[in-house]
Amino acid sequence: MGEEFLSCMMGPASSRLPFHCNIHILNVYVYKEYVMSVRVQVVLDEIEREAFRQAAANDGLSLSDWLRRAARERLEQHRAPALSSAEDLRAFFQDCDEREQGLEPDWQQHRAVIEESKARGRSGS
Repeated sequence: MGEEFLSCMMGPASSRLPFHCNIHILNVYVYKEYVMSVRVQVVLDEIEREAFRQAAANDGLSLSDWLRRAARERLEQHRAPALSSAEDLRAFFQDCDEREQGLEPDWQQHRAVIEESKARGRSGS
C-alpha cells in the first residue's frame, strides 16, 4: 500500500469555506470489526520490544493488539470516576478531605482578594 496523501488548496473566492481539502488515505487497516487508518510509531529498544512481544504471545495477541489494550487500560485508570450516586459524591469529598491539607480561607477572605484584584485592574497599575 502507498503513503497517506493530504492535499489542501485554496478554494475559489466564492467558496463558502476559505479552503478546499482533498484527502486520500491509501493505508486503511481493518482489524476485527474496527477500521483503523492511523499508524503510530513507538520507539522501543530491542529488549523491551521482545518482552512486549512475548507478553502479547502469551496472551494470544499480536503485539499491536496487546499495546492497544495496554493503552486503553491505562486510559481507563486515568478517567475521572463517575459520580452517579450520593454515596459516590460522599466518597469523592472524603478523598478530597484526606488528600488536601490546611484550611481553606473563608468566603470573606476570597471576596477581599477578588475585590482587590478588580480595583488594581481598573487603575491600570
